Amino acid sequence: MKKGRPFWSVSLDRRTQM
Repeated sequence: MKKGRPFWSVSLDRRTQM
């Protein structure tokens, strides 16, 4: 996990990239 980025934030980022 990256700092300053919640686990749910990463999921949203992945969906946006798709």
